[in-house]
Amino acid sequence: AAMQRAEKNIDELLEDLNQRFHQLRQRSIDEELFDVISGFEALAHKPKATERWGSGRRAES
Repeated sequence: AAMQRAEKNIDELLEDLNQRFHQLRQRSIDEELFDVISGFEALAHKPKATERWGSGRRAES
C-alpha cells in the first residue's frame, strides 16, 4: 500500500510539474510573439522618409 501511495504521489507531482512547465513555456512564447507583433506594428505605422520630408526633390528655381 505504501508503494502504491508513493507511486501515486510521484504521478501527481509529475503531472503538476508538467502543467507548470507548459504554462511557463506558453507564457514565454506569448511574450516573444507580442514583441514581434509590437515591433511589426511600430514599423508598419512609422512614416517613410518620403512621407516625412516630401519626395526628396527640391523645387527648382
